[in-house]
Amino acid sequence: MSTRYVNKGFAQKKPRNAWQVCTEALDTLMLLGGILIVMGAIVLMPTHTGQIVGAALGLLMVEASAWGSTRRLMPGQRKYKALRVEVDHLLGLVKQLNDTALTVKEYDVPEAQQAFEQTCEAMEQSVKHMMQVAGKTESDLAAKTLIHDRRTEQTERLDTLSGAGESQ
Repeated sequence: MSTRYVNKGFAQKKPRNAWQVCTEALDTLMLLGGILIVMGAIVLMPTHTGQIVGAALGLLMVEASAWGSTRRLMPGQRKYKALRVEVDHLLGLVKQLNDTALTVKEYDVPEAQQAFEQTCEAMEQSVKHMMQVAGKTESDLAAKTLIHDRRTEQTERLDTLSGAGESQ
């Protein structure tokens, strides 16, 4: 049940961490447990009410396993949060792009066309930002921001010193 990704043209197995293995095992246990509860309820319960309740409980467990509920209850730790945030932003822009395209199609006014073009530009900026944050963890980005802030401070000091030298 492992996912595959393409890297440099070759399909490779994506490395899995212990957390992913644990959630997959829990999903499998929920599935098997649900099946056993359904079968046990039908075979072992003397009353129809007990059979129905047991079967319903077992089917809920099977359904929860099928939808991967353990992943939602125990979410894994994301390493690339900035990229995820930017992808979510881009998805919002895609919806906005479709809405503005429909508005342009329906009304064909300059304001709608301008909104469409602004959305396209925002999407381009979003992709550029994704390129900057791709493959970088929060600590990588924090270190880069810290270095950038220090360089900015140094540049401002130099500008201030050179400005003070010019006024004399």
